[in-house]
Amino acid sequence: TGVRGALAERGRALFDSEGCESCHSLEGVGSGLAPDLKGWGSREWTAAFIRAPGATRFFGELNEMEDFDHIQLPEAELQAVSAWLHSQASQSLKFP
Repeated sequence: TGVRGALAERGRALFDSEGCESCHSLEGVGSGLAPDLKGWGSREWTAAFIRAPGATRFFGELNEMEDFDHIQLPEAELQAVSAWLHSQASQSLKFP
């Protein structure tokens, strides 16, 4: 709601425009080539993961995702995507 809802909505738009679903899924929607992004860690953890998924604390040498540095994904956009992903985690799981 309010500012938080607007931030999350901006994050949804960025998730779509950056093509995240070409690798990731969210509740089974997307390619599924990379992990489903619903329900992982805190917003801070998610932001750190997006910045450097190849870091040892994440996937290390097994990582196939590119880093999203501050030039490619400015801090405000990173916070928006993280907010949106976490707004999805707070939604009930949907089953067919």
